[in-house]
Amino acid sequence: MRHQWQRLAVTCGLTALLTLLAGCTGITQHGQGVSDHGVPAPITLADTSPAHLSVEIGVNIGGYAAATRAITEIAIQFTSNGRLVQFTKGETLSCNGASPIHLTTEYDQQVATPNVAHALYTCVYTSGHSSGVIQFRVPGAPQLLSPTEGASIVRGSATPVRFQAQGALEGIVALGTQSKAIAHITAPGVAAVDTSHFAAGAGSIALTQFPAVADAAATAFASLHANCTAIAQIDVTWT
Repeated sequence: MRHQWQRLAVTCGLTALLTLLAGCTGITQHGQGVSDHGVPAPITLADTSPAHLSVEIGVNIGGYAAATRAITEIAIQFTSNGRLVQFTKGETLSCNGASPIHLTTEYDQQVATPNVAHALYTCVYTSGHSSGVIQFRVPGAPQLLSPTEGASIVRGSATPVRFQAQGALEGIVALGTQSKAIAHITAPGVAAVDTSHFAAGAGSIALTQFPAVADAAATAFASLHANCTAIAQIDVTWT
């Protein structure tokens, strides 16, 4: 799955963002779960009724790779005392009216972003005769309005970038073949970035933000934590 589950991810700074853009993909790499990198292995519980579980919701909108830019990943995990729970008793989760799925550790669904943006996402968890309801509203995707995908851009000391985003903006970064630069917000929805030192050739502009997950509730569960990472990226050519 692409979503990073460590809660400290929502407080990472532009240093982590630039490292990621430069090729370190620890934040959104497929195949990495909660138990990677020395984190305790999942546990089994004698009682998996909602009152014994904490709910972790992760929403990941867009991505740096072209294949993920129009995709939203919704992941739900259940923990106890900070450890991921392994399900072995036929526990199920049904979301948005779909047929229940049998849980092993986590629920992970990838959908087209326009199909879920701003929509209320509702899931019913069942363990034996006990059940609980989880719901949250999926944030909308940020947009890079200008330049547009595939544009040829003249390099300069204040290359303008126009964007639309809701929630805390982590940063806007421009990349060249061997260079990167952080944009500075100059007005609402407007930024400028120094690309004068970029070499001519292929590049990109990426926006990262952490929008709030509204209307989040987990009826009958011990606790709930929800976060969202939203990314917009375009490929450009620096001239």
